[in-house]
Amino acid sequence: ECMSYCKILCYFCKRSKELRYDFSFYMYENSVQIKKEFTDENELWNSLNKNFKDNLLNLIRFKYIKPEDANSFKTSISDLNAEKEAKDLCSKFYIKTEDLLNKIKFKYKLEKLIILKILEIQFNDNRAHQNKFLDFVDFMNKYSCFSDRESILALEYFKNKKHESFKKIHEGMKDENFLKIINNISWDLVAPRLMEDFIGGMSSNKKVFLPFFLSNDRNLRDTINTYPTKYVFINGDQDKRRIVSVPTMNTHEYLYKNSYHKAIKEIHDKAEERRKNMPNLQSNLDNYLTLGYENCKKALKIG
Repeated sequence: ECMSYCKILCYFCKRSKELRYDFSFYMYENSVQIKKEFTDENELWNSLNKNFKDNLLNLIRFKYIKPEDANSFKTSISDLNAEKEAKDLCSKFYIKTEDLLNKIKFKYKLEKLIILKILEIQFNDNRAHQNKFLDFVDFMNKYSCFSDRESILALEYFKNKKHESFKKIHEGMKDENFLKIINNISWDLVAPRLMEDFIGGMSSNKKVFLPFFLSNDRNLRDTINTYPTKYVFINGDQDKRRIVSVPTMNTHEYLYKNSYHKAIKEIHDKAEERRKNMPNLQSNLDNYLTLGYENCKKALKIG
């Protein structure tokens, strides 16, 4: 497997003039670790995790490998200039685009709230998965957080407690490990939406183009494959661009096929209620998250 990754890297290095590198995904993934606002670039850099900084520097060095040096992975940028570029990137993403950063953090917190509720419902009792899913639909309606992807994930998990995405969650586990896993699952669910946003921000004069993301994160790949996207429509110009993601799976058909008729009705009938409750979610998310965490700890018997 290691050799296959090396071949992939060599392939990209040899075509470096044809590629446009974008580290946005990695930068935003790390943003959830930043707990305060910064105005000074050096102070921000010194506060960042060492592993993150090392990885970012290596990504920048990789970008400067010339095609003729692909086999040796020899970079043409000095360590000093690589660090300067890395600091500039961090300043751009974590200081100059604060509004966008806050939107991503909101999505991330919302995913945590959803995951905590899924786990709470699963571990609270041994009811049939149909009843558990109805509880989850009630939750999504109440908190204005309906999502096809999370609905399918919850349903598959209620049917199979050994679901790949949640296999490391068990009763009585340590709080520290529990939080780490919750954070990882939440990010894996935010990631596909960010990917779609990034695609919308890419400039192309073609009717069809094929962006791609490289990741060695198996859990991320498994989560995306739970609800795969067939294609993404990009409509409008750069300033008013709209992204429409078309999944391989039709959620309504999936629920109907599996006889979740009551759930379909609840989702359809409460659409207006979800819209009206959205401001409450935005202003009270942190409180909801604290309560959701405590309820989930009780269900899993985490001391």
